[in-house]
Amino acid sequence: MPSGVTYFLELLGFTLFVLFLYNLIRKYFLSKIKVNKWVVLSIAILGFLLASFFPMPGAWSLIPSGIFVILLLWFFDLQGWGSAKNREKAAKRNDVVIRPKAKPNRVKNNK
Repeated sequence: MPSGVTYFLELLGFTLFVLFLYNLIRKYFLSKIKVNKWVVLSIAILGFLLASFFPMPGAWSLIPSGIFVILLLWFFDLQGWGSAKNREKAAKRNDVVIRPKAKPNRVKNNK
């Protein structure tokens, strides 16, 4: 097989693996952590810069990239650009209507 096709298949497999791993981590771990979104973004950028200054040999170079993608997706979820479930929560939170309390004594005194 040509090397371009092999590289594409490896990249596709890695992408699917990282997305599967992120969904598992988000469901069981990240949803329980309350952290500032800017902290997550700064850690992602710091990891990206460190990975570019200290390259790893061979297939090990994919690990920092995967960590960066997971942190970036987590930032997007915290930002509100994630799933529709988060958007529904935000919409529900904004649709609060304050209704006045009923005053029963006003009806008795109105003659």
